[in-house]
Amino acid sequence: MYLRPGHDLINRSGSLHNFMNWENSILTDSGGFQVFSLARLNKISDDGVDFQSHLDGSSHFFNPELSMEIQRYLGSDIIMAFDECPSGDARSRMFNVL
Repeated sequence: MYLRPGHDLINRSGSLHNFMNWENSILTDSGGFQVFSLARLNKISDDGVDFQSHLDGSSHFFNPELSMEIQRYLGSDIIMAFDECPSGDARSRMFNVL
């Protein structure tokens, strides 16, 4: 929603509910899965993720705060936290760190 059609366009319609003509609850994702699935187009740091759009090559930066802000801006009913999706072959020690 951030890249296409754009959260500003959706907000101008009032909310994602209005944009979609949907009266029920809406759950929005944080973008964490897209960071994982488009790994070749991004660079992850402790501050967030720099990524390149798969649509036009433009550069963007996401952090947890921006992810939450965009989801609130969309008028989402259920907001997902900005997460990191480890690959299927991630080492078990990664999961043991507290």
